Amino acid sequence: MRFIIERSKGWKLASPNHAVPELRPHRDQTPKPMPALIEDYALVGDGHTAALISKEGSIDWLCWPRFDSGACFAALLGSPENGRWLITPDLPEGAEPPVITRKYRGDTLILETDFETPEGRVSLIDFMPVRDGVSDLVRIVVGRRGTMKMKMELVLRFDYGSSIPWVSRLPDDSGIRAIAGPDLCVMRTPIELTGENMRTVDKGSQYYTRLMTKLNDQETQIEKTQGEVDALQRALDAQRKDLEAYLQELNVA
Repeated sequence: MRFIIERSKGWKLASPNHAVPELRPHRDQTPKPMPALIEDYALVGDGHTAALISKEGSIDWLCWPRFDSGACFAALLGSPENGRWLITPDLPEGAEPPVITRKYRGDTLILETDFETPEGRVSLIDFMPVRDGVSDLVRIVVGRRGTMKMKMELVLRFDYGSSIPWVSRLPDDSGIRAIAGPDLCVMRTPIELTGENMRTVDKGSQYYTRLMTKLNDQETQIEKTQGEVDALQRALDAQRKDLEAYLQELNVA
């Protein structure tokens, strides 16, 4: 006698003459290439969690709202189908890729990524403000020169890419709300959003802003919003204050 595992039926006894069914994995386990080199990712955070952002403007990893929470963006370990938030130039097929440079603003975790082509230059500013009842992930697109068409793709997949949320528009039509069990995200933006193949995309714009908030405990607070510029200034002030306090502890400041 010997034991075999038959998918979805648990353990089963089999005799030597019993035909053993071929065992197949539940999902495709073929190794997939990473979306980007690990050294090409930058980090933004708020002290409770952190997001990894590729040079191309894709957030490929974020456990939210804490480091020990399940990831809602997990493309880093799989594919875009496992969740990502992409904001990048929408260039014609065959066009030269943009020149990409990026830096942190001063001594902060506010990330600025510049995309430049002969036609124009755009800055993408990513940061997570200090928490005030909710956890925010803010992305601001700023036109610096000329014109450049941009595109956005949001693929929310809770629980490390395994849970697809139910998505609906906010009552004031200022964005969308995504929920799956205890997990909840709200995106606010002035840009018109559409759903395509279980993704949320925009229609291609030259300038726009983005705000996403996430909270599990108090759903009512997640509906409040604040200006992205105000959030940026709050993040600058708070992170500089934290740095000064840290340096004073080290007797460096």
